Amino acid sequence: MPTEGGTAGSGAESTGPAGMPLILLCRTRPSSKHYYVRQLRDMKGSMSVSVMDPLQLNYYGRLCGWALARAHARTGRAAMISGYLGSDEDFDHAIADFAITYADQNEQDYKRLLEAVSAARVLATVDR
Repeated sequence: MPTEGGTAGSGAESTGPAGMPLILLCRTRPSSKHYYVRQLRDMKGSMSVSVMDPLQLNYYGRLCGWALARAHARTGRAAMISGYLGSDEDFDHAIADFAITYADQNEQDYKRLLEAVSAARVLATVDR
């Protein structure tokens, strides 16, 4: 299996609790340890972030952070995960590097979207 996210989007699946499919998003090796990233459930919702005022956006961001932290804490294996990650900062740096690269890619994608809209290659509408 390729590393550095080589399986991302390939739809590789395994079976999880109660026979539910677990979609393998990627496998990577930022250090001497291997990490697998998977999606347990596909339960998406949406909010109209573009019409939120600053207070609503702040509250929504806090709710998202709380939900994410709670979902990750529910594994019941915090001590095992902590032991696996160790006390050094390799994982912290790997996550920070990923976040920066992801943000840079989002900026590039948005710039290309704006260019495509300006060139009429993509139709953009605003819902209000």
